[in-house]
Amino acid sequence: MVEFKTYNESRLDDHIKLALEVMEDWEWISWYPNKEQLKESYSREGFTPETRHYVYDGKKLVGFLSSSVEDEVDGVQFGSFHIPFIKKGYEHIEDELFEKTIETLKSKGVQAIRTTTMPGWGPMPKMLEKLGFGEKKLLAKRTIFATKDLVDSSFVKPDYIIDLDAKKDKEAFIEAAHILRNVPKEDLERTYDYFIERDMIYSSVIVKIEDEIISYGLLYEGAKYEGDTIKRAFLSRIPVKEGKEHVFKEVFQYLVNKAQEIDIDLIWHQMADNADPEIYSPFDVKFEPYYQLTLRLS
Repeated sequence: MVEFKTYNESRLDDHIKLALEVMEDWEWISWYPNKEQLKESYSREGFTPETRHYVYDGKKLVGFLSSSVEDEVDGVQFGSFHIPFIKKGYEHIEDELFEKTIETLKSKGVQAIRTTTMPGWGPMPKMLEKLGFGEKKLLAKRTIFATKDLVDSSFVKPDYIIDLDAKKDKEAFIEAAHILRNVPKEDLERTYDYFIERDMIYSSVIVKIEDEIISYGLLYEGAKYEGDTIKRAFLSRIPVKEGKEHVFKEVFQYLVNKAQEIDIDLIWHQMADNADPEIYSPFDVKFEPYYQLTLRLS
């Protein structure tokens, strides 16, 4: 008989081991947070350990589902859950794991649950369909590719791509991101400072033509797991000012080449909001849709 438990820091090693084991056979591998990242996330103000559900068979962790209470929007209290991880041979615990998670959220006043998924995330899309997640919204398009497949050794960086010092030129990068994505500066600063404090930034650039900010790009550290020899990096969105799309290829290529220089094996990248997929035609990359789904409880 399996036993349900809630979060305790002592469970994190088993938690991550299970997540990586489950994702091994997926068509599209998600980069799950490592132990340090989870500890940081789970220590934030407002964290609710009782909404993280662990399923044990004796001392063996065989299932996990993370959920949380989110914001109230237009009078509706939202909650969310992340990817369910269920060990092979224990598929029979799926219904009870979801039921316990949903009942916990309902007990906290949640009226609707949001989650995100991609077609290649193992059985998750079918699980959500079975639960009745009917509202579907495309959030982004994402890809993972091997750095070596897109390196161009003949590429020469144009002068309008300006290398930045992550610390000294922080304001210049934040200004570019603010202008091109209309994201509040305080949100950008919070994320950028997090990267700087942990020395995660490999390369940051902006594009200026005649003193006008045209584009930017950021290459930063990806997930690292104990005993893992693969080196991963995230390549940020690369928004480009309308009418200046010709610079995209150079920015993308420059950052891929920079990744090769520091021996990055895999790059995770998300297409910029409202970008034309044709902008990637010079490169052999395949994007997959990333969806938000909603289940109304009342």
